[in-house]
Order: sequence, then C-alpha cells, then structure tokens
Amino acid sequence: VQFHGVKCTKDDAMQIEVHPHLLDLAQSTIPATAQICRSLGAWSGGIFENSIAQAYEKIISLAQHFIWIENQFFISAMDGDNVINNRVVDALYQRICKAKKRKEHFKVYLFLPLLPSFQGSINADSAGGFRSIMHWQYRTICRGEDSLKSMLAKNGIEMDDYVAFFSLRTHEPI
Repeated sequence: VQFHGVKCTKDDAMQIEVHPHLLDLAQSTIPATAQICRSLGAWSGGIFENSIAQAYEKIISLAQHFIWIENQFFISAMDGDNVINNRVVDALYQRICKAKKRKEHFKVYLFLPLLPSFQGSINADSAGGFRSIMHWQYRTICRGEDSLKSMLAKNGIEMDDYVAFFSLRTHEPI
C-alpha cells in the first residue's frame, strides 16, 4: 500500500473487513486504484492536508463519461474567491469545457443533502454556521460571476446540459 509517497507494510495498514464478493472482483483482470483521503485544517489538526480535494481534481480530469459526487457539503473556490482553498469546481468546469469542445457525452451527477446536517432550525439565532454553509454552496453552484453556472454560461455552456443535482433527505412517517 502506498499513501502519499509513504509505503506501508501489511502490519502498518488498518485492518478492514472486505465482503467476499469484493475479493472475487479483486481476482478479475480489471485494474483498479484506491486512495485513502482525508482533509485536515490547521485550525483542527495543526496542519493543512487536502488529499480529498486533490483526489477529486484528479478523478474529475480523468473521467470519461460521468462524475458521481455525493457530499455533505459542496463548497469550492473559483477565480474570485481566496477564502476557500480547493479547486474542485474549477476541475469540473475544465472537464465540462473539454467535453463541449470534443462533443463528448459527459454528465456530472451531484447528490447533496436537502439541508446541511445541523441541529436546530435554520431560522435560529445559533444557526449562523448552517446559513454560512448554504451561502457558500449556492455561491459555488449558481450565485455570482465566479459560480460554476456563471463560468459555464460565459463560455456558452448551459449548466443543465452537463450537471444534474439531486437532493438527499431523511424522513419519517407522520
């Protein structure tokens, strides 16, 4: 196993339970790559680590037909933002532009919660973090000249032709 240039032996690796069906797949001739990723901010762990964003960017650039993204939060920086440090939306923008230029069939499927997972009501005085997440998600997707929608529109690309959004939510019977 190799993780960010550090080779791990079997003794060093975390023990994980693998479903027997996956072991059968591992014997197939289809090559596969796996990467362990995490994000860590200086405020929470003392260092900055962004392997999740790097993995997203690489996978998006290499995608052939579609990208499927499920995420609790979908926040990324475009050219006008210097607050958020990942370039995931820029990678999506570049890949969509490439598909348009080459006349390829390509689609981005984004699955996001209907509302971010926070305790309490969105209208509560204590819900500033909740509203902030919603602000940055909307800004990333469709608000302002640096959003994915605006960047695509500047290049004559209709976002709905390449990007589909789906909302995930939990519910209970009344």
